[in-house]
Amino acid sequence: MKKSRFTESQIVAVLKEGEAGIPVVELCRKHGISSATYYQWKSKYSGVQVTLSDFQPNRLDSSDNPVLLKRELQTDLMAKNGEIVVLGGLSGDKKNRYKSGFFGLNFAKSKNHSKSQLVLLL
Repeated sequence: MKKSRFTESQIVAVLKEGEAGIPVVELCRKHGISSATYYQWKSKYSGVQVTLSDFQPNRLDSSDNPVLLKRELQTDLMAKNGEIVVLGGLSGDKKNRYKSGFFGLNFAKSKNHSKSQLVLLL
């Protein structure tokens, strides 16, 4: 099976444009997809909102405090009684480097590497 050149969040963004009233023909031309692909995506990703929550350093913040970037994940699904549904596996990988000094002299350096994984089962 061929791997899609679009991520799920990009697909959801294209579908949101369609929900906003942009004609399907125009969307397909803009994103280089066929109308069949658009309708396949619509049937598969209908009702999905892809977002996650994570703390990210804000380079504009002078206090160097992390800022919460809140994103949400919502979907509608139907399952039979007793079925287990895996909604997704999410992994994050962050590498941070910090340097402090005065007039180009480095007094301290630090590195931080963290990984996180999330799997939601219903």
